[in-house]
Amino acid sequence: MSAAELGRQVLLALAVITTAAWAFGRLARLLHQPRVLGEIIAGIALGPSLLGAVWPGAETYLFPPEVAALLRTGAVFVTAVQFSSVVLAL
Repeated sequence: MSAAELGRQVLLALAVITTAAWAFGRLARLLHQPRVLGEIIAGIALGPSLLGAVWPGAETYLFPPEVAALLRTGAVFVTAVQFSSVVLAL
């Protein structure tokens, strides 16, 4: 996969993740639940537990191994930055 294709795939995956988190979060608020609950459910819906079981081709297209690796790396980085800022604030 070329760098341009990888970039497009990462942007597509981020757009799908962000849109799903927003939509499920809004639905949760309409049901008088915390927004984060809807965002967690969106993550489950986009993962192998639901999307991978119902429509494996879509999961493979949205999150090929190269994209999944980049998203995991980004998530670890953001978590580390947030954790260190909390620790430094103490």
